[in-house]
Amino acid sequence: MNITEQIKKADELVHKCPYSAFRIYMEIIDFYRSNRKRIEVDGRILTAYNNAVVVGLYIVNDRNDLVEMRNLAIEFVKVAKKSKDSRMYAIACFHAGIAHNALGEYDKAVKQLEEALTVFELLGDDEGVMLACKNLAEAYRGLGYVDKYEVYIGRAKALAEKCGDEGLKEVDRLFKTWKLVPWVLR
Repeated sequence: MNITEQIKKADELVHKCPYSAFRIYMEIIDFYRSNRKRIEVDGRILTAYNNAVVVGLYIVNDRNDLVEMRNLAIEFVKVAKKSKDSRMYAIACFHAGIAHNALGEYDKAVKQLEEALTVFELLGDDEGVMLACKNLAEAYRGLGYVDKYEVYIGRAKALAEKCGDEGLKEVDRLFKTWKLVPWVLR
């Protein structure tokens, strides 16, 4: 399998046909799973996982799909941890946190998002910090910790002024969408 070509093909389909793109990313992941002893975790494998999780979170149809995306995100964390790419590890933790949040698994979301936040801070990635803070705020609100919600949402908003708030708008849109779908939150 030419992983690079498959990723390019899937990337071209993401906006036109996300389900097809998702299938291609999953074919790459399945290929990696079958050959993981012979294939080194590199940027291509991490990209396939990242893109599969991102697209998958947007195209989920029901709670079972969301659980599968959460499990894929957790697998992505384990795979990214084996790599030397700290940024992709932080992104993987971030995606796992998002999936846990969507399922109402706020305690698990906090764990993943705090890990992502720590790495984003070490990397000096203000946008990553901003998004991790926003999602941490949502997790803490779900747990009923209003004070922690206020701290993290305040930090996210302050960084949004510096970075631009498009990322926060997208997170808000996702949370609103998920909250309107009865199968997502408990």
